[in-house]
Amino acid sequence: MLLFLDIDGVMVPAKSWKNPELLNDGFPAFSSKASNALQHLISENVTLMLTTSHKANFSIEEWKSIFRNRGIHINKIERLPDYLKAHLVQPSPLIGLTEEHLVRFSELR
Repeated sequence: MLLFLDIDGVMVPAKSWKNPELLNDGFPAFSSKASNALQHLISENVTLMLTTSHKANFSIEEWKSIFRNRGIHINKIERLPDYLKAHLVQPSPLIGLTEEHLVRFSELR
């Protein structure tokens, strides 16, 4: 199974009034609830596909260490290739999917 994962707002709560706590590896601490939930999703047949903007800042081995330091043990981690961003259709969270997005979808086909 392929599990796509963002970090900001998913593993690290987005609290605009507070800077996230940084751990010794220089990366923010994950929410304990998010860490527990993710660990329950992980099995031997799961590959974690990082979609986060932070994905290129660390090697795969460093990412494994970051997750391990937060109590999440995963062996298969990959980074979403940048060329796929050209195919991204991202609606505004305040508006959602609209007919205007259909034009973008048709361009991608």
